[in-house]
Amino acid sequence: MKKTIFVLIIFLSFIFLSSKVLANSVTYLGISNEQPQQGDTVAVFFSGNNLKVQSANFDGQEISFIKYKKNYVAFFGIPPSKIPGKYLLKINFVGGEVFQKQITVLARKFPIIVLGIPKTLGLQPKNLVSNLNIQNTKLNEIFSSTSSSNVYFNQPFGLPLVNNTKISSGFGEIRKTGNEKIRHLGVDFDAKAGSVVAAINDGIIKDAYFDPIYGNSIIIDHGAGIFSAYLHLSKMFVKKGELVKRGMIIGLVGQTGYATGPHLHLSIKINDVSVDPLRFVSIFK
Repeated sequence: MKKTIFVLIIFLSFIFLSSKVLANSVTYLGISNEQPQQGDTVAVFFSGNNLKVQSANFDGQEISFIKYKKNYVAFFGIPPSKIPGKYLLKINFVGGEVFQKQITVLARKFPIIVLGIPKTLGLQPKNLVSNLNIQNTKLNEIFSSTSSSNVYFNQPFGLPLVNNTKISSGFGEIRKTGNEKIRHLGVDFDAKAGSVVAAINDGIIKDAYFDPIYGNSIIIDHGAGIFSAYLHLSKMFVKKGELVKRGMIIGLVGQTGYATGPHLHLSIKINDVSVDPLRFVSIFK
Protein backbone atom coordinates (compact mmCIF):
# COMPACT_ATOMS: atom_id res chain seq x y z
CA MET A 1 0.00 0.00 0.00
CA LYS A 2 2.79 2.44 0.94
CA LYS A 3 4.59 1.66 -2.31
CA THR A 4 1.39 2.38 -4.31
CA ILE A 5 0.97 5.75 -2.55
CA PHE A 6 4.62 6.65 -3.21
CA VAL A 7 4.26 5.86 -6.93
CA LEU A 8 1.06 7.94 -7.07
CA ILE A 9 2.83 10.92 -5.48
CA ILE A 10 5.65 10.70 -8.03
CA PHE A 11 3.12 10.50 -10.87
CA LEU A 12 1.18 13.52 -9.61
CA SER A 13 4.42 15.48 -9.21
CA PHE A 14 5.29 14.78 -12.84
CA ILE A 15 1.85 15.96 -13.95
CA PHE A 16 2.30 19.15 -11.92
CA LEU A 17 5.65 19.94 -13.53
CA SER A 18 4.23 19.30 -17.02
CA SER A 19 0.90 20.96 -16.36
CA LYS A 20 -1.29 21.76 -19.34
CA VAL A 21 -4.48 22.11 -17.29
CA LEU A 22 -5.15 25.83 -17.05
CA ALA A 23 -8.28 27.88 -16.55
CA ASN A 24 -10.60 28.38 -19.50
CA SER A 25 -9.04 31.80 -20.20
CA VAL A 26 -5.63 30.28 -21.02
CA THR A 27 -5.02 27.52 -23.55
CA TYR A 28 -1.60 25.88 -23.92
CA LEU A 29 -0.83 25.34 -27.62
CA GLY A 30 2.60 23.74 -27.43
CA ILE A 31 6.33 24.24 -27.04
CA SER A 32 9.08 24.44 -29.66
CA ASN A 33 11.42 22.07 -27.82
CA GLU A 34 11.30 20.42 -24.39
CA GLN A 35 14.90 19.21 -24.73
CA PRO A 36 16.87 22.15 -26.16
CA GLN A 37 20.61 22.14 -26.62
CA GLN A 38 22.99 24.82 -25.41
CA GLY A 39 22.53 27.91 -27.61
CA ASP A 40 18.95 27.07 -28.60
CA THR A 41 15.86 29.26 -28.27
CA VAL A 42 12.70 27.88 -26.65
CA ALA A 43 9.21 29.24 -27.30
CA VAL A 44 5.93 28.29 -25.57
CA PHE A 45 2.66 29.19 -27.28
CA PHE A 46 -0.71 30.08 -25.74
CA SER A 47 -4.09 31.37 -26.83
CA GLY A 48 -6.68 33.29 -24.88
CA ASN A 49 -8.45 36.61 -24.55
CA ASN A 50 -6.14 39.48 -23.60
CA LEU A 51 -3.71 37.29 -21.65
CA LYS A 52 -1.56 39.06 -19.08
CA VAL A 53 1.40 37.67 -17.21
CA GLN A 54 2.28 38.40 -13.61
CA SER A 55 5.68 36.70 -13.89
CA ALA A 56 7.46 34.42 -16.34
CA ASN A 57 10.85 32.85 -15.70
CA PHE A 58 13.14 30.00 -16.64
CA ASP A 59 15.48 28.74 -13.92
CA GLY A 60 14.64 31.87 -11.92
CA GLN A 61 15.52 34.28 -14.76
CA GLU A 62 12.86 36.54 -16.24
CA ILE A 63 11.79 35.70 -19.81
CA SER A 64 9.78 37.50 -22.48
CA PHE A 65 6.04 37.10 -23.05
CA ILE A 66 4.39 38.84 -26.01
CA LYS A 67 1.39 38.74 -28.28
CA TYR A 68 2.42 37.32 -31.65
CA LYS A 69 -0.06 37.33 -34.50
CA LYS A 70 -3.32 35.98 -33.00
CA ASN A 71 -1.74 34.14 -30.07
CA TYR A 72 0.85 34.64 -27.32
CA VAL A 73 4.38 33.34 -26.90
CA ALA A 74 6.83 33.11 -24.01
CA PHE A 75 10.42 32.63 -25.15
CA PHE A 76 13.96 32.48 -23.83
CA GLY A 77 17.50 31.57 -24.85
CA ILE A 78 19.71 28.80 -23.51
CA PRO A 79 23.25 30.15 -22.94
CA PRO A 80 25.98 28.13 -24.70
CA SER A 81 27.62 27.66 -21.29
CA LYS A 82 24.43 26.47 -19.52
CA ILE A 83 25.14 23.33 -17.51
CA PRO A 84 23.12 20.42 -18.96
CA GLY A 85 20.30 19.30 -16.71
CA LYS A 86 16.66 19.80 -15.77
CA TYR A 87 15.29 23.29 -15.14
CA LEU A 88 11.86 24.70 -14.33
CA LEU A 89 9.89 26.99 -16.63
CA LYS A 90 7.13 28.79 -14.73
CA ILE A 91 4.56 31.32 -15.93
CA ASN A 92 2.06 32.98 -13.57
CA PHE A 93 -0.88 34.55 -15.37
CA VAL A 94 -2.94 37.41 -13.98
CA GLY A 95 -6.06 35.71 -12.72
CA GLY A 96 -4.29 32.90 -10.90
CA GLU A 97 -3.51 30.44 -13.69
CA VAL A 98 -0.06 28.83 -13.48
CA PHE A 99 1.85 27.00 -16.21
CA GLN A 100 4.89 24.89 -15.27
CA LYS A 101 7.06 22.62 -17.35
CA GLN A 102 10.36 20.87 -16.79
CA ILE A 103 12.90 21.68 -19.50
CA THR A 104 15.88 19.37 -20.05
CA VAL A 105 18.93 21.22 -21.39
CA LEU A 106 21.20 18.97 -23.45
CA ALA A 107 24.93 19.40 -24.09
CA ARG A 108 26.09 20.53 -27.50
CA LYS A 109 29.51 19.79 -28.90
CA PHE A 110 31.20 23.00 -30.02
CA PRO A 111 34.25 22.68 -32.30
CA ILE A 112 37.64 24.09 -31.34
CA ILE A 113 39.62 25.78 -34.13
CA VAL A 114 42.95 27.58 -34.38
CA LEU A 115 42.61 31.16 -35.63
CA GLY A 116 45.44 33.55 -36.46
CA ILE A 117 45.48 37.31 -36.06
CA PRO A 118 45.50 39.48 -39.20
CA LYS A 119 48.82 41.35 -39.50
CA THR A 120 46.89 44.57 -40.09
CA LEU A 121 45.71 44.48 -36.48
CA GLY A 122 49.27 44.38 -35.17
CA LEU A 123 48.21 42.57 -31.98
CA GLN A 124 49.51 39.73 -29.85
CA PRO A 125 46.95 37.17 -28.54
CA LYS A 126 46.79 38.70 -25.04
CA ASN A 127 46.39 42.18 -26.51
CA LEU A 128 43.64 40.90 -28.79
CA VAL A 129 41.69 39.38 -25.88
CA SER A 130 42.16 42.59 -23.89
CA ASN A 131 40.86 44.67 -26.80
CA LEU A 132 37.95 42.27 -27.31
CA ASN A 133 36.97 42.69 -23.67
CA ILE A 134 37.02 46.47 -24.05
CA GLN A 135 34.92 46.43 -27.21
CA ASN A 136 32.57 43.79 -25.80
CA THR A 137 31.82 46.19 -22.98
CA LYS A 138 30.22 48.56 -25.48
CA LEU A 139 28.30 45.74 -27.15
CA ASN A 140 27.10 44.40 -23.81
CA GLU A 141 25.94 47.86 -22.77
CA ILE A 142 23.80 47.96 -25.91
CA PHE A 143 22.46 44.43 -25.52
CA SER A 144 21.77 44.74 -21.80
CA SER A 145 20.08 48.12 -22.14
CA THR A 146 16.32 48.07 -21.79
CA SER A 147 14.76 46.92 -25.03
CA SER A 148 11.94 49.06 -26.31
CA SER A 149 8.56 48.36 -24.75
CA ASN A 150 7.29 48.13 -28.32
CA VAL A 151 7.32 44.80 -30.13
CA TYR A 152 8.27 45.85 -33.63
CA PHE A 153 7.82 42.52 -35.39
CA ASN A 154 4.74 40.46 -36.15
CA GLN A 155 6.17 38.10 -38.75
CA PRO A 156 8.86 35.39 -38.87
CA PHE A 157 12.55 36.31 -38.76
CA GLY A 158 14.64 35.81 -41.86
CA LEU A 159 18.36 35.66 -42.67
CA PRO A 160 20.41 38.65 -43.82
CA LEU A 161 21.92 37.62 -47.18
CA VAL A 162 20.63 36.56 -50.58
CA ASN A 163 22.68 33.35 -50.14
CA ASN A 164 22.81 32.19 -46.51
CA THR A 165 24.15 28.69 -47.15
CA LYS A 166 27.88 29.41 -46.98
CA ILE A 167 28.80 29.23 -43.28
CA SER A 168 32.48 29.74 -42.47
CA SER A 169 32.16 29.78 -38.66
CA GLY A 170 29.29 28.36 -36.65
CA PHE A 171 27.77 29.51 -33.39
CA GLY A 172 29.59 28.63 -30.18
CA GLU A 173 32.85 27.40 -31.67
CA ILE A 174 35.90 28.00 -29.50
CA ARG A 175 38.75 29.81 -31.22
CA LYS A 176 42.32 29.34 -30.05
CA THR A 177 44.65 32.25 -30.73
CA GLY A 178 48.01 31.53 -29.17
CA ASN A 179 47.24 30.42 -25.61
CA GLU A 180 44.00 32.39 -25.55
CA LYS A 181 40.51 31.00 -26.17
CA ILE A 182 37.58 33.02 -27.50
CA ARG A 183 34.03 31.73 -27.95
CA HIS A 184 32.32 32.74 -31.20
CA LEU A 185 28.85 34.01 -30.22
CA GLY A 186 27.39 34.32 -33.68
CA VAL A 187 27.47 32.90 -37.20
CA ASP A 188 29.86 33.97 -39.97
CA PHE A 189 28.44 33.90 -43.49
CA ASP A 190 30.89 33.79 -46.40
CA ALA A 191 29.96 36.36 -49.03
CA LYS A 192 31.63 38.56 -51.61
CA ALA A 193 32.63 42.04 -50.50
CA GLY A 194 29.82 44.43 -51.35
CA SER A 195 27.01 41.85 -51.03
CA VAL A 196 23.85 43.43 -49.64
CA VAL A 197 22.92 42.86 -45.99
CA ALA A 198 19.26 43.03 -44.96
CA ALA A 199 17.51 43.45 -41.60
CA ILE A 200 16.24 40.06 -40.41
CA ASN A 201 13.02 41.63 -39.09
CA ASP A 202 11.36 44.93 -38.24
CA GLY A 203 13.00 47.00 -35.53
CA ILE A 204 14.77 50.20 -34.59
CA ILE A 205 18.49 50.86 -35.09
CA LYS A 206 19.92 50.80 -31.59
CA ASP A 207 23.35 51.84 -32.86
CA ALA A 208 25.43 52.02 -36.05
CA TYR A 209 29.11 52.70 -35.43
CA PHE A 210 32.71 51.72 -36.16
CA ASP A 211 34.43 49.32 -33.78
CA PRO A 212 38.20 48.64 -34.07
CA ILE A 213 37.64 44.90 -33.55
CA TYR A 214 34.22 44.30 -35.12
CA GLY A 215 34.48 46.97 -37.80
CA ASN A 216 31.37 48.74 -39.04
CA SER A 217 28.60 47.42 -36.79
CA ILE A 218 24.81 47.73 -36.79
CA ILE A 219 22.60 46.70 -33.85
CA ILE A 220 18.83 46.35 -34.32
CA ASP A 221 16.38 46.28 -31.40
CA HIS A 222 13.38 44.17 -32.41
CA GLY A 223 11.64 44.64 -29.07
CA ALA A 224 10.80 42.08 -26.37
CA GLY A 225 14.50 41.75 -25.48
CA ILE A 226 15.60 40.61 -28.97
CA PHE A 227 18.61 42.25 -30.63
CA SER A 228 20.41 41.39 -33.86
CA ALA A 229 23.99 42.50 -34.66
CA TYR A 230 25.63 42.75 -38.10
CA LEU A 231 29.43 43.11 -37.98
CA HIS A 232 32.45 43.74 -40.27
CA LEU A 233 30.40 45.74 -42.80
CA SER A 234 32.09 47.77 -45.53
CA LYS A 235 29.26 50.31 -45.60
CA MET A 236 26.29 51.19 -43.39
CA PHE A 237 23.11 52.73 -44.81
CA VAL A 238 21.22 53.36 -41.56
CA LYS A 239 21.62 55.57 -38.51
CA LYS A 240 20.85 55.25 -34.81
CA GLY A 241 17.14 55.67 -34.09
CA GLU A 242 15.97 54.78 -37.60
CA LEU A 243 13.06 52.37 -38.03
CA VAL A 244 13.72 49.46 -40.40
CA LYS A 245 11.58 46.77 -41.98
CA ARG A 246 12.32 43.10 -42.56
CA GLY A 247 14.38 42.73 -45.74
CA MET A 248 15.45 46.39 -45.86
CA ILE A 249 19.08 46.78 -47.01
CA ILE A 250 21.09 48.20 -44.09
CA GLY A 251 24.67 47.71 -45.27
CA LEU A 252 27.21 45.82 -47.38
CA VAL A 253 29.44 42.85 -46.56
CA GLY A 254 33.01 43.87 -45.79
CA GLN A 255 36.24 43.00 -44.02
CA THR A 256 36.50 45.76 -41.45
CA GLY A 257 37.89 45.11 -37.97
CA TYR A 258 39.23 41.71 -36.90
CA ALA A 259 38.53 39.81 -40.12
CA THR A 260 40.68 37.54 -42.29
CA GLY A 261 38.38 37.96 -45.30
CA PRO A 262 35.06 39.47 -46.38
CA HIS A 263 32.15 37.98 -44.47
CA LEU A 264 29.12 38.89 -42.36
CA HIS A 265 28.97 38.09 -38.67
CA LEU A 266 25.40 37.84 -37.36
CA SER A 267 24.63 37.65 -33.64
CA ILE A 268 21.28 37.31 -31.84
CA LYS A 269 20.69 38.19 -28.19
CA ILE A 270 17.56 37.47 -26.17
CA ASN A 271 17.51 39.27 -22.83
CA ASP A 272 21.32 39.39 -22.89
CA VAL A 273 21.67 35.68 -23.77
CA SER A 274 23.51 34.80 -26.99
CA VAL A 275 21.67 32.20 -29.09
CA ASP A 276 22.35 30.41 -32.35
CA PRO A 277 20.91 32.65 -35.11
CA LEU A 278 20.29 29.74 -37.50
CA ARG A 279 18.12 27.94 -34.95
CA PHE A 280 16.49 31.12 -33.65
CA VAL A 281 14.93 32.14 -36.96
CA SER A 282 12.72 29.04 -37.04
CA ILE A 283 11.00 29.84 -33.73
CA PHE A 284 8.48 32.47 -34.89
CA LYS A 285 6.38 31.08 -37.74
